[in-house]
Amino acid sequence: MVQRETPPAVSEKIAGRSASRLPLRDIYRIVCFKYHPAPRRNKEVVQTLRQLSGYQQQSEWSLWKAVERALSDPRAEAFLKVNVCVPVNEQLGEQLRHALGLDEVVVIPALDDPIALSHYLGMAAAQVFGPRLRPGQGLGFSGGRGVGALGQTLQLPLDDRRPFRLYALSLLKGHEVLGVTAEGIVEEIVARHLWGLKGYLSSPERCPVVGLLDPAGLSPSDLDWAFIGVGALTQGDVIFDYAGAFEFDVTWARQAGIVAEMLFHPFCADGLPPRQRPRWLSKVVTVSLALLRAMVREGKPVVVVAGGREKALAVLSVHRAQRAGGPLFNRLVTDEACAKEALHLLGQKDSEILDKAWQKVCQCFLAVHWRFLANERCRTVKEVARKLSKSRNKASRLLHEALHGTPPLAKVEVVPPVPEPVFRLDLEAALLQAFPLREARVVQPWDGQHSYQAVGAAAAQLVLEWLKNASHLRLGLGSGRVRIVVDALGFPQTLQRLTALRQLDITVLESLTWPQTIKVGTRGAAIANSLMVRCLGDRRLRVRLYHEGGSGFAPFGRRRRGSRWDVSPRRFSTRPLPKPMGYRS
Repeated sequence: MVQRETPPAVSEKIAGRSASRLPLRDIYRIVCFKYHPAPRRNKEVVQTLRQLSGYQQQSEWSLWKAVERALSDPRAEAFLKVNVCVPVNEQLGEQLRHALGLDEVVVIPALDDPIALSHYLGMAAAQVFGPRLRPGQGLGFSGGRGVGALGQTLQLPLDDRRPFRLYALSLLKGHEVLGVTAEGIVEEIVARHLWGLKGYLSSPERCPVVGLLDPAGLSPSDLDWAFIGVGALTQGDVIFDYAGAFEFDVTWARQAGIVAEMLFHPFCADGLPPRQRPRWLSKVVTVSLALLRAMVREGKPVVVVAGGREKALAVLSVHRAQRAGGPLFNRLVTDEACAKEALHLLGQKDSEILDKAWQKVCQCFLAVHWRFLANERCRTVKEVARKLSKSRNKASRLLHEALHGTPPLAKVEVVPPVPEPVFRLDLEAALLQAFPLREARVVQPWDGQHSYQAVGAAAAQLVLEWLKNASHLRLGLGSGRVRIVVDALGFPQTLQRLTALRQLDITVLESLTWPQTIKVGTRGAAIANSLMVRCLGDRRLRVRLYHEGGSGFAPFGRRRRGSRWDVSPRRFSTRPLPKPMGYRS
C-alpha cells in the first residue's frame, strides 16, 4: 500500500499551467480523472478535460502533454492509495507443503529487492490469514521485516466487547531500538487501529485491541495465532545488522555451524542448537520453543514469514528442529526463489510445468510494483517497459490488465490532499522577538481533526527543512500528539528522497522502560518504534534515550473537560533547555 504523503504548498493559479511546474489543482484533477471511479486511458482523460471551461482553449496536443506531466509529477503519488492483491503460486506451494508436511504454504513471485520482498510477504500473510482472525483472539508477533510489513497491512475486525490481545514474543533489553522489533510491531498495530488524527480516543474506556509487551510467562493458552520471522544471520537480519549491540561474532557463528535464528534461538543445519549458548541471548527476553511446539500440537496456526533464496537453508533447519520435540511451525509464507531452493536442498525437483498464465500474472504484478510500489517508482510507462525489458506497448497492456482484470490485481484509490497549514507569520515573528526561541511555527486553527493535521504538517515541514541538506541530525520526540508529526512526515518514502542524509538519531524524551500493557500507543517509545517499523529498520535511523543537544518536539495543550485520556502532559518544567521549541495546538 502506498503511504500517503503531505503535498507541498503550491500556488493554485491556473494561469501557471504552461509553466514547468503544474499547479497542484491541475495535478489532482488529472489524477482523479485518470483513476476515479475506475482507471482510464489518457485519451479519455484528455476528452474529459476538454469539457471544462478552463481547458477548452487548449489544443489537444497541449492537453496530452499536461496529462503526461501531471501523472509523472512526484506530487501525484501523494494522491494515490494502491491496494495490491499479491498473486499466489498454488502449484508450487502445494508441492512444498507436501515435501515439508505442513498444513499450508503460500508462495508469491520472487523479487530481487529484499526490502520490497519483505513488504509483499507481509502483505500476502495479511491477505491470506487476516480474514480468519476473530475478535477476542490472542496474536503473537516476532520481530523482522516480513512480520513488520504484516503489522503495517493487517486490518483487524475490532469489537469492543471482545478485544484482540497482541503479544510481543520477544523483547530487547537495553535503551536502544534495534531494527524492526516485536514490541515495535505490536505498538504500531495498536496505534494504527486506535489512534486517529483527532488527538484523543473516541471510546478510551473500551479498547478493542490491547498490546502486551512482556513475553515472560506466556503460555500456549494465551495465544491463538503466532507470526514469526526466520533469520539467516546475513545482511537484513537484526543480529547481523546490529552485531556490536548483540555481541555477534560472525566467525564464531560459522565455526559453531549456526545457520538460522528464530525468536533469537539459534539453529544449526541439522536443526539442533549449537553446543555453546550465543551471547546475544543475554540481550533479549524471548518465549521458549516449547510454547511453539505446544501450539502446533494443539492445531493452532504458527506462521513463518521468510523469503529469498538465502533463507531456504534457514527455514529447513528450523523445520528439522522437530526431531528435538516436535515441529515449531505448521504454515509458511515464502517466495518462489526460497521455495525452489528448499526443494533443491531436499533433493526434489520442482515439478512446476511452464504455465504461461502464471508467467503473465507475474509480469502484471511486476508492472504494478515498478509503477506504484517500488522504492524508486517508474513514473511513466516507458520507464516500466525498461525495467521489465519489454516494449512500451507490452508494458502498457500489462498495466491495463492488472488494473482491469477479473478480479483486478491492483486497485487504485484517489485520496484528496490534506489542507495545507495557513501560517501566521506575524505571530511567528512576535514569538521570536518576545522569547529566546531559535525557531517557531504558528498555524491558523482549524475545527475538528484538521487542527491536529495542520500542526503536524507544519512540524513535518520544519523537520524536512532541517533534513534537506543535512548529513546528520539529532531529533527529540515527546509523546501524545507528537504522533501526528510522525504521520505527516510520510516515512519511508520521504526518507528515501533524502540522499544526503547519512544518520538520523531519534532521541526519546522519556524513559524507555516498557510497560506490560499498551492501550493507546502514544508514548514516545511507541512513536519512535512506529518510525522503525515503517522504515523496516533503515540503518540510517537510530533510536535512543535522551541526551543533551539536538532539537525536540513536545506537545502542549489543555485537557478537555471530562476527559481522562487527553494525551497532552499536564505539567512541564520551565528550566532553560539547550534548544527550546514547541507547538501550541
